[in-house]
Amino acid sequence: MSRVRTLWRFVCQASLVLHGLPKTLLFNIRYFGLRRSFGLPVVLSHRVKLLRLGGTVSIPPDARVCGIRLGFGQVGLFDKARSRTLWENEGLVTFAGRASVGHGTKLSVGPGAHLHLGNRFTVTAESAIRCGKHISFGDDCLLSWEVLIIDQDFHSIATTDQVRTNPDANIEIGKHVWICCRNTILKGTIIGADSVLAAGSLIASKFPTTHQLLGGNPARVLRRDISWS
Repeated sequence: MSRVRTLWRFVCQASLVLHGLPKTLLFNIRYFGLRRSFGLPVVLSHRVKLLRLGGTVSIPPDARVCGIRLGFGQVGLFDKARSRTLWENEGLVTFAGRASVGHGTKLSVGPGAHLHLGNRFTVTAESAIRCGKHISFGDDCLLSWEVLIIDQDFHSIATTDQVRTNPDANIEIGKHVWICCRNTILKGTIIGADSVLAAGSLIASKFPTTHQLLGGNPARVLRRDISWS
């Protein structure tokens, strides 16, 4: 029975890859040129919506075939058939290695902005990252569903003498950080390596210490010297 399930999963995945082949080819040729695109370093599900194929995408010279996957996966809480992944790039997106961006996730990078995704970066489903300046993730980061990460306010707020009070600010997430479901991470956030962000938290501060459990609204350190796998 387990072999039948494995075979069925393989057939389903192969079907999704084939359905998304036109978008996969378009994406790879646009960002990596005709010669390099034959290696298919990035593979797209047919449910990926390409809003803007601008900007630049950087991948390692030795990137694996289909090592970067956009729009696949399955989380039982969501209807994958009605869930679209959105790609909007007008800046620079760096993939440091393998990556899996699950179905329904939105990636939006503004002009001049830089989104850096570490090796083995994973989003399960239905999350959103808006990068207007600079957002970076270390290696082995895991994002759950319905996570929102945004490094800008979009609209400026100024004093009466026209001095802006809410400039954009970088977000830095260290290596091996687990961001649980329904977290909101705002501009200026720094998270140290090997940390966990509890579900439903709001983070808008600097927590550079490693091995910490953060949670709450606003977030605070709940426990230190933790580890997760």
